[in-house]
Amino acid sequence: VAVVTGRDHKVKVKVRDLNGNETETIVERGFRYVSGGGFFLYPIVEQMEEMSLTVIPVEVSVSDVPDKNGALVNVHGIANIKVMSTDELLPLAIERFLGKTSEEIKGTCLMTLEGNLRGVIGTLAIEELLRDREKFQQAVMSEAGLDLNKMGIGVDTFKIQSITDSRQYIHSLGLKQTAEVVKNATIGQAEAKRDSDKQSAEARRIGETAQAEALKAISDAERARDVTIAGNQAQ
Repeated sequence: VAVVTGRDHKVKVKVRDLNGNETETIVERGFRYVSGGGFFLYPIVEQMEEMSLTVIPVEVSVSDVPDKNGALVNVHGIANIKVMSTDELLPLAIERFLGKTSEEIKGTCLMTLEGNLRGVIGTLAIEELLRDREKFQQAVMSEAGLDLNKMGIGVDTFKIQSITDSRQYIHSLGLKQTAEVVKNATIGQAEAKRDSDKQSAEARRIGETAQAEALKAISDAERARDVTIAGNQAQ
């Protein structure tokens, strides 16, 4: 975006009151900006500077930050930020960062991002940080977005790269979860064997009962035959 300074300009801006109602008011600025197309630059009176709207990657790391239960964690992430091009936010960025390099913008935003990251960590437990990273990332983006928007900066993305701790608490959680999985697997195997043995015993019982009934039927038939033969011989 081209930022032209040297003369005052009256522009209409939207102002939002405490109730959320928007009204338009006219303010004076010592600059104008052009984000596309051409424009006329008054020689001598005006000068032009450029402000980049490209994405700036920012690595964010905090160490020994207490979670809501007091456990200390280390979090490393990366955020993609940029100067916003909307009429509402771009003037805020121009007022604060015109003439600044990307590194200088990054340095200013880094402190804000670190503060937001620390604040969100303090509202969650380690287990929540590990279990639902998406929720964690969205919370950081929401908090950072509110603060950075006041400077005309937006957060495109924020991704957590790693979550560690110096007291091996996370390692202990992993061991506990592994032991729980092994225990559940052992219990499941024992229950499966029990059910299998029970089904096998039931099948044997049904088979033996059927065999006994068959033998009884044969025996009854043979007895009836013998009684008939004896009766015939007696006759």
